[in-house]
Amino acid sequence: MAGFSFGIIIAYMLTIASFYGEEHLYLYSLILSISTIVQPMVQTLIMLFMGFKLLFIFYLVLSLVLFTYSLIQRMEDKKEMFNLKLKVNYGIIISILITISYVTGFSVISTFLPVYLVVNKHLSTGIAYSIFIPFFASTVLSRTLLSTIKTKKLEILSSLSIILTALGFAILFEQTYIVDIIAAFILGISHGIIYPLASVYITRYSTANERNSYMSLYLLFRELSFSLIIYLFSFMNLGTQLTVSIILNLIILLIFFFFKLF
Repeated sequence: MAGFSFGIIIAYMLTIASFYGEEHLYLYSLILSISTIVQPMVQTLIMLFMGFKLLFIFYLVLSLVLFTYSLIQRMEDKKEMFNLKLKVNYGIIISILITISYVTGFSVISTFLPVYLVVNKHLSTGIAYSIFIPFFASTVLSRTLLSTIKTKKLEILSSLSIILTALGFAILFEQTYIVDIIAAFILGISHGIIYPLASVYITRYSTANERNSYMSLYLLFRELSFSLIIYLFSFMNLGTQLTVSIILNLIILLIFFFFKLF
């Protein structure tokens, strides 16, 4: 039930933000990044001082407050177009392509890297999971810049994000923990760019009536890619084989991207 509601809410949040302009999409992604840092801190404090069960009560109360607030909000009516035969345009194609590299980086970082550091490099769990600090810090930094600087050339950001993803994976899983921190920082930058960038592409190449359908289609491919990549990498050896596979995948993605672009 939580997954079903998440699938509905995330698309509508992107759609609503897009109605207020592209800068609100960047701002929304920035707040989302900040929440990935603040939320675990709040959850930890609640569980330490109040217990595990009160964590759910806290979010239940918060959801009721937000639900009440949503009832009193009003915005211009948008007649949504429900169409299973959406025209596949440039915006949705590029958003799906660059999201593949976004999903690759995020799934490997969040699912495999801390476990790899514990098992293969014999680091403590505290140090291993601290790899998320530089990753999300650079994500917040990149999205802060995007929310304050207006960018018209989306292709430059797209190319930069994919190049940084390839660079980050090229030095990931090396022998020293410091190098892995640098790789996580680089991957965090590309992670911070790609997610809001994909929604901006969809906004520019869709009308208000069809936007929620395009956003939902984009998120569908994102979640499918996330699941498939996790299953794919779980059958592979972590280390050089994984790194080479990721680099080859991103090189192919880069070729397709520039082929479509030019």
